[in-house]
This record gives sequence, structure tokens and C-alpha cells, in this order.
Amino acid sequence: MSAALSIRLTQGPLAGHWAEEQVRGQGAGAVVEFHGDVRPNNLQGQTVHHLEYEAHESMVRAELRRIVDEVAAEYAILGVAVEHAVGKVPCGKRAVTVAVSAFHRKAAFLACSQIMDGLKDRVPLWKQEQVQDRKEGSREESHA
Repeated sequence: MSAALSIRLTQGPLAGHWAEEQVRGQGAGAVVEFHGDVRPNNLQGQTVHHLEYEAHESMVRAELRRIVDEVAAEYAILGVAVEHAVGKVPCGKRAVTVAVSAFHRKAAFLACSQIMDGLKDRVPLWKQEQVQDRKEGSREESHA
């Protein structure tokens, strides 16, 4: 079973409830949402000022479709919405939202987690950290 999928790449930090609005209804008994914000410190303990994201939109859409199809084959989900920031996202602001609707909460929670893991591991989104007074970048596809 294939789930409905909505994708939006937004310039700058995310705001509002676009992802949730895309998955509401459809007979769902549960809607689960994940929000990813820019942390004030990176894994090396450096202070992060902001992140800058780049995306290859057609590749993002194609890979997210594959991920959602894989997850929908495992869980009874109805709809998925993914919104990701591109461009500059300051510390403390939202960079990604994943929303999943399902008949039951367990499927929605598990599917949302798997979709977010797939997004980080497989989707061609790149980020560059601005830490203190210098840039530390990563051009790996696993940094959404």
C-alpha cells in the first residue's frame, strides 16, 4: 500500500503547521510529527551560529518517495509530509519536520522514526555549519 506523500523545501527556517495540515483527515486515528531544530552546540562541543542547507530537489523527491514506499509496505500509514529548510537556518530554529498519519499510533510513531532515519541517511541534502568565526562544512548526503 502506498501512502500519500507531500514534500516541501522552504527557504530559511520552518514555521507553522504545513506538514501536519497535509496529513490530517484521511480517516487517521493518529498523527505523529517530528521537528528537528538547529542545536546550539555540535558534537565537538563548538558553538553553532547557524546551518546552511542545500538540496537537489528532484533527487530529494525521488528518494523520499522510495523511503515512504518501503515504510508503507511495513506499516499501515495513510499520509506523510516532509518539509525541509534550505538556505540559512539560525541556531534554535526548525530545519525539518516529518508528519505521518496512520490508523493507529504505534504505526505512526514507528513509521515517522524510520522515515526520519531514511531522510538523514539517504536523501541528498547537504549542510554547512557556521561555528564561532569559521565555517566547518560537510558535503555528505547523510547530514539532513
